[in-house]
Amino acid sequence: MTKIIRCMLIVLATSCASMRAESDPPLRLTVSLRDGSTIIGTPDSAKIKIAAEFGDVAIKMSSLREVQLDAKKNAKLLFRNGDSLSGTWDAKRITIASMIGSIDILLTNITRIGIAAVPAKCVGLPALSTNGSWRIAKMDAGARGWATATVLKDGTVLIAGGHAGRDDQTATCCIFDPSTETFRQTDSMHARRHLHSATLLNDGRVLVVGGYNASQQWLADADIYDPAIGQWTATRPVFKHGLLHSATPLHDGRIFLMGGSIGSQQISSSAEFFNPGTDKWTPSRQHFEPRSSHSATELENGQIIIAGGANATEPVTTVIRYDPVTDSILDTDNMPAARANHSAVLLPDQRIMFACGDSSSGTMIETTLGDLGTKTWRPGPEISVGSIYHAGIPIGNGNLVVLGGSSVAAYGAPLNRVESYDAQKNEWIAWPKMNRARCVCSATVVLPDGRIAVFGGDDGTTGMDTYEIYTPGKTKLAK
Repeated sequence: MTKIIRCMLIVLATSCASMRAESDPPLRLTVSLRDGSTIIGTPDSAKIKIAAEFGDVAIKMSSLREVQLDAKKNAKLLFRNGDSLSGTWDAKRITIASMIGSIDILLTNITRIGIAAVPAKCVGLPALSTNGSWRIAKMDAGARGWATATVLKDGTVLIAGGHAGRDDQTATCCIFDPSTETFRQTDSMHARRHLHSATLLNDGRVLVVGGYNASQQWLADADIYDPAIGQWTATRPVFKHGLLHSATPLHDGRIFLMGGSIGSQQISSSAEFFNPGTDKWTPSRQHFEPRSSHSATELENGQIIIAGGANATEPVTTVIRYDPVTDSILDTDNMPAARANHSAVLLPDQRIMFACGDSSSGTMIETTLGDLGTKTWRPGPEISVGSIYHAGIPIGNGNLVVLGGSSVAAYGAPLNRVESYDAQKNEWIAWPKMNRARCVCSATVVLPDGRIAVFGGDDGTTGMDTYEIYTPGKTKLAK
């Protein structure tokens, strides 16, 4: 262990038993939490299961692609979705600092290094507490409403575009460093835009698509940011997606773009794929029902559930199960009620929780639990305030944090509420409120250390020039 070790994993669902001698101890994962307690995970033939207070966490062993250990005791875990984690190692274990505390991976329990590692996507399960606190500060990047925020591979945050006023969009971008809470300017995009999408690619770049600005209106172009050189490169999708489309990262690294508002009373029915390996766009053969403001949720098997949204005149109820590998629509159904501008989170049992959004009669406090496989729908617990343009942050295992938004469908009644959905208990829990009501919380992220950051937003009239960070308290969510 004194030289650089690079171990490529080729296991997808191979039995763990076949990877160790009969005399070896069983694999296990020890997770140390901030309060000093520990939880132990056990693997089966395809997954590692951790019993945690936020419910059982199932982690695919195939998520891990490579483990790197160097002579300076640095450890790096690389995952198939492009995420990575860094930490240290000694003769007994690899220690990774994560959102739930430190994760110790015991080397004595691993035949192929990293078999029991936890992918970054799953350590997005912060043991967040309801007795934490929000802190507000001035944002050096200026006022930004409808901007995007993307956590880069090095833990910094790219903040792109947005508006200071309704007709004052910007192409400027900045980098936020969570360790120092400082902003620095970086290269500007090729077009001023807000209401765009921003998606982290497997290679660490960021794809920004569409948006709107006052002069060019509904945008058809796209930009790719490379943090290695700090520059944007222009690209152009096959179709125009404008604003409020979906951009879904797939298992194979491609990005699936679908729908969007592309003009006054014009909604796209087109879809396409972006391949980061070639930087090429490929159109889907399918012609979908025109929709924007919908949700597109990836299941564990790689299929996508496209739900709700709005056509040119009103919200819709239709739901589609789509296979991006074969480019085929597998099934369709209807939700009990039309819903657009909502949040959707995948539950451990592969059902989906749909929360908030607006119907033709206004914002919704009703939630829905849906299973397209069995075509069963049932009501979920009501959230305290219905909203649109809120931030809906999945924090793993079916849990969801909802913050901010507008309580009226007409846009302009900002909220400072924060609530979380506990999937295990099937209930909503109130959190401390933000210091400012924010009508648009599109630039909201979970930082690598588990804090939540909200950049800018809209007060119902103009962009906001403050940001807020939520720091969890010592007491975690109660069982």
